Amino acid sequence: FVLIALKNSPAEQAGLKSGDIIVSFDGKEINDWRSLVPTVKATPIGKMVEIRFYRDGKERAIDVKVGDLQKQTP
Repeated sequence: FVLIALKNSPAEQAGLKSGDIIVSFDGKEINDWRSLVPTVKATPIGKMVEIRFYRDGKERAIDVKVGDLQKQTP
């Protein structure tokens, strides 16, 4: 569940919004935030990945380039 997509964060730049529910990241099933965080951390910065998520009851998919949150937000 995306609680807050920080301004200028990789999540916001990818098009994710507060309230989206992420169900897969780079082909890996995401069951909760505890599985999302290490999955994202293990992904090389700059890699293109598919994120599947639910918004407004519909499943969607976007291809995004993994960014470096520490370099983009204070």
